[in-house]
Amino acid sequence: MADGMGENQGPRVAPGALEAAPEVFFVSRQGPRISGTALVGGLHLATGNYGTAPWWRLTVSGAMIVVTLAIGLVLTYAELWLLDRFTGASFSATLLGFPGAGLSGWEAYAAVGLQLLPMLNFLVVLRLSPLSGYHAAEHKVVAAIEAYGQLEYNQVVEMPRAHPRCGTVLLFGILPTMLIAYPLFFSQPFAAVLIAVIGWSLRFHVGYFIQQFFTTKPPTPAQLEAGMRAGSKLMGLWLAEPDRRVSIARNIWTRGLPQMLIGVVIGQYLLGLIYQNMHVWLDF
Repeated sequence: MADGMGENQGPRVAPGALEAAPEVFFVSRQGPRISGTALVGGLHLATGNYGTAPWWRLTVSGAMIVVTLAIGLVLTYAELWLLDRFTGASFSATLLGFPGAGLSGWEAYAAVGLQLLPMLNFLVVLRLSPLSGYHAAEHKVVAAIEAYGQLEYNQVVEMPRAHPRCGTVLLFGILPTMLIAYPLFFSQPFAAVLIAVIGWSLRFHVGYFIQQFFTTKPPTPAQLEAGMRAGSKLMGLWLAEPDRRVSIARNIWTRGLPQMLIGVVIGQYLLGLIYQNMHVWLDF
């Protein structure tokens, strides 16, 4: 079980008392770098030596990311099916990798651009889900702690939804390389390198845009209060023993990445199982 999770619950903060929750975080020392993750029904904040959510919630949320991605893929192939019907092309078969479904001319260039469609649909589904509200609450709470060293509702609510350390910035810095530059590399290497360089150079601009319009949305009061409770708990744990040392492995575990990845693997397995047996279950 990760440090600061489960047994050590930290200070409890009632919703009505959030504006008074913990006083000053950065007064006598430089505070730790806080990482965060939006969860199903809440969020996880961590400093490496302390964290706020139990491992199973992180695992469930990792599986939910896979479900969100699957919904986005279903939308993608429904859209491509309609596009095939109107154009007479075979975009859906090409992106699925079916043999003999190659495209030529403008259709081949369009297919390269359509590589981005699954990610776009994933972002749309994510924006419509409660996860985007908790994601915004996470950013606002972390930004308020970093700016003021404390959590007061009126300050937290005014914080920006986009954060420079969000993983979205890194992800959308490398996505142009993965989805566009790499498929073009062997046929048009100069264009591929140019796309990769431009994509990385614009990662902060693109990352902020994606955060603002897709991966976050204005949090509800309940989502913001959930974020402030997590922030108050984390500050209480850290202030009680700020110099606590943990191993690198424990640090990574406490920040939640392994649990999220376990959830992703479980989610992929379960969705694969459903897909393989769907025809059996529907044949009744």
